Amino acid sequence: MFCTLILIDVVQIASGEGCRCCSSPKSKWYQPREFALTGGANRNQTSRAVTRCASSCLQNDNCTSFKYCEDDKFCQLNSAVQPDNETALQPSGQCVYYEDKLQNAWKNPPRKVAGALKHVSIGEAGVWGIGVKTKGLYYKRWCGSSWTLVPGTTVMKLKQIDVGKNVIWGSDNGHNIYYSTVSAGNPDITSWTKTSGGLVHVSVSQKGHVWGCIVNQVYHRTGVSFDNPGGVSWKMVGNGIIQISVGAGGVWGIAGSNKISYRVGTYGDPDSDTDGAGWENVESSGISLKYVSSGNVIYVVDTDDVIYYRVGTSAETPTGTAWQKIGGNLKQIDSISGTLWGVDAENNVYTNEA
Repeated sequence: MFCTLILIDVVQIASGEGCRCCSSPKSKWYQPREFALTGGANRNQTSRAVTRCASSCLQNDNCTSFKYCEDDKFCQLNSAVQPDNETALQPSGQCVYYEDKLQNAWKNPPRKVAGALKHVSIGEAGVWGIGVKTKGLYYKRWCGSSWTLVPGTTVMKLKQIDVGKNVIWGSDNGHNIYYSTVSAGNPDITSWTKTSGGLVHVSVSQKGHVWGCIVNQVYHRTGVSFDNPGGVSWKMVGNGIIQISVGAGGVWGIAGSNKISYRVGTYGDPDSDTDGAGWENVESSGISLKYVSSGNVIYVVDTDDVIYYRVGTSAETPTGTAWQKIGGNLKQIDSISGTLWGVDAENNVYTNEA
């Protein structure tokens, strides 16, 4: 019976305990278990191979585990995982139950990795950072072991960047705003486009939606799309925010008072690229915050560089229920699909990526 650790990615499929592959934001390690889950079935289908069943699970937003039966090619996609109460588990027989090996990895403290960066960002286009000495942009492939200086970026003197699916945005010390199209397969930047206006912080989601802020004023970029990643113009939509992040968790911002707010109506990063309906203050439990990253997980850093994530965020409760501290100290963070990257006060680079 086929029963090995499986890595499923949008561009690659690998299996076997000895495989040493890294994963992209759209990949998962599926770990086989000795029992099958009863209940929680989301969809049943026929799949010619376990890897095809795993790929179907990856592409289904509601799938968190699956069961595969080799004999009859039966693939069951589940909207649940192995519960704490094991009475819901049954012997698997000729079937194998798989769940995401890294299901709770987003709760793990980040570990130090090679490199020295002032700022780091992660997106579907890869991991990017601003160098300490050269001040150029460095790029790390998902399965790469080292940072590569991107030619022609040292003259930009960027202070902050954010990476999406096919674009990178950034601002410099003069608050000038730039963007360039990029991809995970082709990180070379041939040209930058400077937009009108000025921002101290700019953020782009994996759907290409762009928000920014300067002097407590909040701006939303209109007219953006994958075909037109630069959009059309800036629209002022609020104030009171000094750092901002847009992602799967919606639009979140840090106020000058070190409090945090959520932009109502933006959870899930809607395709409509909505302006939202005002800011909702989110309790900070006495924590003085300075940086937020919005993704499937909402991460924040406080003024002492302590890292927290927001518990209980969902479409029903987009602002969650509580802040939970994890180990480590970082001055700046960015995340996608629970994969966290960040830098500390000494410009060392950290990640919780497996």
